[in-house]
Amino acid sequence: AIDVGGGTGAHAEVFAGLGLRAVVVDVNREMCRRAASRGLEVVQASSEDLPMRPDSAGLVYFHLSIHYGDWPRVLEEAHRVAAPGGRIEIWTFDEDGIRSSSLARWFPTVGDIDAERFPDPGLLAARLTELGAEVDITDLPDRVERRAGDWIDAVTARFVSTLQLVPPDEIEEGLAAFRQANPDPDGTYAYTLSYRRIEALV
Repeated sequence: AIDVGGGTGAHAEVFAGLGLRAVVVDVNREMCRRAASRGLEVVQASSEDLPMRPDSAGLVYFHLSIHYGDWPRVLEEAHRVAAPGGRIEIWTFDEDGIRSSSLARWFPTVGDIDAERFPDPGLLAARLTELGAEVDITDLPDRVERRAGDWIDAVTARFVSTLQLVPPDEIEEGLAAFRQANPDPDGTYAYTLSYRRIEALV
């Protein structure tokens, strides 16, 4: 199982727990270091040039990482390394999911930033079909509940890359509005992530 753009290795750790040989591929050195600290096999490389043999992976997995790099090239690489009978699995968002997200609610420019960054799931599915895969797209809403204070800490640490592109003054304004709406840091903040999962059988 190749976790492409796998970051700290949270998903690869799950695959390893299922008995799979899990490999994290990430271009970021710090993310690779953190994944390796979990005891995972790690390769620092670009998703556009996977350092794996053809037909070598039963699963090529992307969790909110398909938008890093030139996505048509990334899909070609994923298809190259996926073994016959294996699958490519992509978790992503469409534009409606992006613009209705919790982050876009508090930080308005997130909608425009991510609508430009994330490729349309329909285009991803069409390209995978052209490559010869059997493709299915599923809507998978995920309700998340966390402490309001933890959410604030995560935003302050820029827990998703999009927040690094939001102007600092907008971050501060959004956090101030959030604190006003959620004054108890121990209170529960609930929101929904509107995932679209693309599964391609090779």
